[in-house]
Amino acid sequence: MKFFTKSILIFFISILFFACKSNSKIDENAIQSDDKMITLSAKSDGLHITKKHDAKFVNVTIHVESENGENFSIDTNNMQNKFVYPFVQSGKNYSVYLVMMDKNWGNYTVSKKATIKAEGGLGDCSIKYSTVDYDTDLMSLCFTDFEFILPSSVNFITPTYESLIYYDVKNGINWSKNYWASNPIKEQNNLRMIDISSSAKVLLNNDFAIQLTCKFIYKNVVYQKRIVDESKIFSDIHPITNIWVDNGTLLPNFSPKFTNYTITGTDKDSQIHFEYLDGTIVDLNNITLNKQNNFAQITATYKDKNMTYKFKYDDAEKITFDGEKYVQTFFDDFSGDDLDLSKWKRSPQQERQPNMKNHGWWKDECSYLEDGKLVIEAKRDGDLLISGAIDTKGIFEQSHGLYEIKFKCQKTSGLWYAFWLMGENDEAHIGNGATNAAEIDVWELVPNEPNDGPNFFKSTIHWDAYGAEHKSAGTETYNPSDAFYDEWHVAQFVWGKESYKLFLDGKLMWEMPGEKFGGMCEGKNHLIISSEFGDWGGKIDDNLLPAKMYVDYVKVYTEETYE
Repeated sequence: MKFFTKSILIFFISILFFACKSNSKIDENAIQSDDKMITLSAKSDGLHITKKHDAKFVNVTIHVESENGENFSIDTNNMQNKFVYPFVQSGKNYSVYLVMMDKNWGNYTVSKKATIKAEGGLGDCSIKYSTVDYDTDLMSLCFTDFEFILPSSVNFITPTYESLIYYDVKNGINWSKNYWASNPIKEQNNLRMIDISSSAKVLLNNDFAIQLTCKFIYKNVVYQKRIVDESKIFSDIHPITNIWVDNGTLLPNFSPKFTNYTITGTDKDSQIHFEYLDGTIVDLNNITLNKQNNFAQITATYKDKNMTYKFKYDDAEKITFDGEKYVQTFFDDFSGDDLDLSKWKRSPQQERQPNMKNHGWWKDECSYLEDGKLVIEAKRDGDLLISGAIDTKGIFEQSHGLYEIKFKCQKTSGLWYAFWLMGENDEAHIGNGATNAAEIDVWELVPNEPNDGPNFFKSTIHWDAYGAEHKSAGTETYNPSDAFYDEWHVAQFVWGKESYKLFLDGKLMWEMPGEKFGGMCEGKNHLIISSEFGDWGGKIDDNLLPAKMYVDYVKVYTEETYE
């Protein structure tokens, strides 16, 4: 099954690169792909396929695709070069192509696609189900109204079902992070259930995608059918009923389960009161809490066995600000040794502001932690001007709410610092004002204007993409003194129902009504903290480089009234 794991990955990659094309006929009922790697002929018992490949390719998979998009992957390693594919219906078109891997799995070749109309066969294998969901308690995929229809002459083999799980999907499926397991199907509560608990350690506290295949056999040849693909994303952010045991094994049905709990005391002297399923109230000590991630870890003795439990709880900070009630949704105080990649990622290294003179590049080395603070550094590196940026794209995104950042910036020239919120402000979201999508520059601190003019601190909203239709509006009302630099400040930005507000060190700086931008933005935005070079920031003064922005913490809240 190692081969099939690789081949199904290559299937998704390979479909980006080939074009449908059939070529010269071999005889009246046969065709050949352009590269002569496949020969197809239509017979009364199905498609006769001849595969041809160079000896260096030791792993060859054949992919067969029907008119309606159904597809099979056929492992040919234990098959002759000539074989019959019976799972077709007479009169329908089928496309076939090869994926050929070398022995190191690192190089592959995809053949052209050849298409032919079937003259006969057993008929399609069909899989039907109404819904598929993930049961976090049972760690199983639950299929409703599941039915696998096979011709009577086809037999299942054991194990019947096998799953390929991708567990890093926050920024898109990461093909390099996967877990392969073979799992039998079971029935419970009128559902077909597929146990994936063997992958518990991989899945814990991750969202994940899954591909599920079943294997069946016909005339001693093994075929595989994919029944769930990566389009379905499941959540495995476990509730309190799932216990992480100190030996690394997840026991979702560990007894006793905790049905209720309260947390009292300070972080250092916390005590958690648990209620077991039988209603018994138990107090456990030796507790460490990590409120930043809403996790608690408890060490205790149960039935004479020392155990360590880890669970998620809801202890988010709740505050009142500017007359509104908020609950915290994001927090980072940069207290670790390195950037917390579960919350941030370094923005892609790239050339920035190429339309400006003295523009620079974003580089990973310019974003780092130091003494419990985030540092965004701007400096000269040979002929390049480089700076840093981090963001939460694909990790954390929100719309209406309260955004708070504590920061200080060094006085410099030739660049600017920024805290901003970025949405899908692209060509697909032009029209209807800023309601569809917007770039929201919470604040930009520009130490110098061109020609050594006054410095300023401002907010701006951009919408209708960045081409000919681009629009922006904002406020420039504050010119900080030199004393402003190298001092800590707290900026609080309210993305409300009808207006945007910016508070600086507790003082309302400005309010911008939504009508100024054609309406309030309703899309979700991710966070960005950055600095960058360009003549908008004035003339480069190498005596003022490197220049650093420090961030003590970032907090985000949503109004309790919002869904």
